[in-house]
Amino acid sequence: HSFDFSFNRFSDKFNFSLNSNASFSNNLIYDASVVKPDGARITTYGNIGDDHNIGGTAYASVKVNKKLTVNATIGLYYRDIKSNNDLNMENSG
Repeated sequence: HSFDFSFNRFSDKFNFSLNSNASFSNNLIYDASVVKPDGARITTYGNIGDDHNIGGTAYASVKVNKKLTVNATIGLYYRDIKSNNDLNMENSG
């Protein structure tokens, strides 16, 4: 599931854009690897867990004069992944 929101405002001298998004999955299909005692690595795909994302960006642009424009962009994102098996793996940030 995914959700997005955007707001944009444009004029001759000033531009502004704000975007946010969120998504989640309770059936994360991802690759999982296992290294055998002989050193061989086996990779397979499966439903390994839950995935939650949230984030957004902001952009602004100001035209100071005919030759100078100042731009700024910032983005923030956070992701949380947890396994739904007996391995109890998780990662977030």
